[in-house]
Amino acid sequence: MTRKKIIILAVILLVATTASIVYLKIQKKTTINNSQIQTDNPISSFRNGLNYNSSTREITKFNPATQSYDTIAKTKDINPSYVEISPDGKNLILSTNPNSDGEILSVDPDFANLTVRPVNDERASIVAESIFSPHFLDKKNIIYQDLSASGEGDLVVRSIESGKALKNIAIGEDGPSDIHVLDASHIIASQYSSDIGDINAKFVDLSSGEYSGYLSGKGLIFKTLSGSPYLAYQTLEASGISSNLINWKTKQSLKTSTEPIGNLTWSQDGSQIFSAKDTTVLQEGTDGQRSTFKQLTGEKIISLDLLENRWLSVTSIGDNQIFDTNI
Repeated sequence: MTRKKIIILAVILLVATTASIVYLKIQKKTTINNSQIQTDNPISSFRNGLNYNSSTREITKFNPATQSYDTIAKTKDINPSYVEISPDGKNLILSTNPNSDGEILSVDPDFANLTVRPVNDERASIVAESIFSPHFLDKKNIIYQDLSASGEGDLVVRSIESGKALKNIAIGEDGPSDIHVLDASHIIASQYSSDIGDINAKFVDLSSGEYSGYLSGKGLIFKTLSGSPYLAYQTLEASGISSNLINWKTKQSLKTSTEPIGNLTWSQDGSQIFSAKDTTVLQEGTDGQRSTFKQLTGEKIISLDLLENRWLSVTSIGDNQIFDTNI
């Protein structure tokens, strides 16, 4: 397969390969503490409590104060395939496939296009083409992989305020790499793959541009929580799925599991861990004792996320429920 075909395939399948981690398509209803508040369809859901309705082109975000989803922005001229909000809630990343209607067109950009804009203003502060895996590093900067002809696959750190590139870091990859933000100065760059093969990942110190460690494995995927010293990764072994929650600074293991990492989430400091098996949500403290947090009915749970370090978002096929973990 030619590099160009691989690139186009990577863009089309980017969301599909990470469905259990960052993206869930078409939720039928959302229930918060047993009160149903949302029935819109079709809706694309992203981590950190963001939803995007492609029919109304509205972005909504979970509001803990009102325990509801509030409309925070509209995307009149853009139909994004990926949405992310900055840590201070003031800016949005909108990433689009070259053809956001899902059809392969004769226009020939190889990768996604990027728009960074304020939540309350549709005028873009940053626009870029042929990029891959864009994310906020912090409230001031973004990071993405530049796969344009001149970019050579480098990581690019850009200022939201000035739009200027602050750093270009070569990671030695010919094809696209998924970026996973650990904190404002550290990321993981893992080889993007549309099949389940051996995947290599590098821990990158953005301050020095040096690698601080490596991971590899068959079907290797990650789940991170920016600012937390913990990350989860999953590989495929002969016996099945193997998931690990580790301290990425010390590489010390906190938890192992045979469930997908989409069914795992944790508090910022790692003092509370939530996991799901079938229709049961389990809670685990620092003492290692596990208890049932919620026993649900209906379809099997496919994703857990902790919003605002308190609200547990539990997603099954066609259903999303949010629970207050402080109750």
